[in-house]
Amino acid sequence: MFKNVVKKMAIGSAALMLTAGAANADLIEVNLYGASAQYSFWTNAAADFLADQGCASGDIYTLDTEVQSRDTGAAVCAGNTAVTINGGSLSGGGDGDGNTIVIRYTSKASYDGIRAVSESNNADWDADDCHTTTGNWGYRLQANLGNASVTGQVLSLPDAAASLSCQDVHIGASDVASETFSQSSSGQLEGPLGGGAFESQVIYPDDLPSMQVADGFQNIRPVVVPFGFFANNGEDGSYDAVPINSMTRLQAVSIFSGQIANWSEYDPSMDMRVVVCHRHAGSGTVATLNAAVFRGDAKLPIAEVTKAVADYYALFGQMVPEIYFNEGSSDMMRCVGQTKGAIGYADFDKCIPGTNCVSKGYGQIKRVYYPCCPDCRPDHSPFLTQKELVQNGIDSFWSAQWLYYSDAEPTATKTLITALGNYASVEANLPSSKADYWSSQNAMNYEKSTDFALPKKK
Repeated sequence: MFKNVVKKMAIGSAALMLTAGAANADLIEVNLYGASAQYSFWTNAAADFLADQGCASGDIYTLDTEVQSRDTGAAVCAGNTAVTINGGSLSGGGDGDGNTIVIRYTSKASYDGIRAVSESNNADWDADDCHTTTGNWGYRLQANLGNASVTGQVLSLPDAAASLSCQDVHIGASDVASETFSQSSSGQLEGPLGGGAFESQVIYPDDLPSMQVADGFQNIRPVVVPFGFFANNGEDGSYDAVPINSMTRLQAVSIFSGQIANWSEYDPSMDMRVVVCHRHAGSGTVATLNAAVFRGDAKLPIAEVTKAVADYYALFGQMVPEIYFNEGSSDMMRCVGQTKGAIGYADFDKCIPGTNCVSKGYGQIKRVYYPCCPDCRPDHSPFLTQKELVQNGIDSFWSAQWLYYSDAEPTATKTLITALGNYASVEANLPSSKADYWSSQNAMNYEKSTDFALPKKK
């Protein structure tokens, strides 16, 4: 969570209103969109970054909320150009030059971050209706600060459509390089729980725009994000937890390719159907699973298998797992935590079992450690931190986050984007909540030549 400065302020007071200031002060906005890891990072680090840019603590306002099942955040450094909010406006000293800085960070899927920043899309997709509203494919729904209320230094939005508005995307965040996407999926948007429209995404490498420097795009790879496996941990004694605490690569490939139908294959005393919670194609997380774990030895499922369908096959003696696809990482975690026999994957620190999985609304979740570690602690957890496993070439289920942006952005915007990337690249600037999990790129002892390659010693 953001480090909030305790300072009370009345909405509409003189302290909030626009005051005379430097004539050359600007409003600089940078909106990040795509992979959930960047949302998670800036949720924890945005306030400290703005302080690093010269903003006084009393001029920094932060928003951290999940709105309409979408991870949506924002931070403001109030300067001489006022930011309108519900019932007033925010102004202050800014970044030292009087500039007002607004950062928004919203997660959906890596693929959509790339599409947004490149202002391209499939003709049959409405891009959250923003294309209809703005006439531009580069806009996506993000925090509508005009409807935010403020208490002290904390901004909050109503849980309603008014909390989001179409904003230009300046950085497309992806868990993998754009050329790594080669997956497809067909199924409901929110797995077995939320239902929603039937989603059919077919994604091939040449369906994405080229994001190379020669095409007018730059990229930054400041941090390395580890992924992890999660399983249902039972529900109030009414049914048992998934009967594994760690997995070999063979087990991971077998389970997530749909080859294992019942958990009795790993625990003969248990008769419980396997429920596989996948992300929809376009997610950098599932692209990383395909590249870093499967590595061509099996194929990902492409079609949903509901409980009704699995029950039908069972009538004829054919056992199959249930398979669901989920639009966002939070949808994935709810699929795991609220479904008997379920297993899935997400950013390693998406929730910490026993600490905040339930409070986040995900349900009963436990971690399934990978790679299998029989000589570790009794619960199979390793003695090293996840960061150390990744940095030292023990765990390969990770990716370097890609932040894509266009050369065509205004100079002030590109300057702020560079500052964001430089800040995130410093190991000491990783938020304390990420310290045992993430690594800056510069601190890695191993690296991957491509997303599909095994890490090699630098």
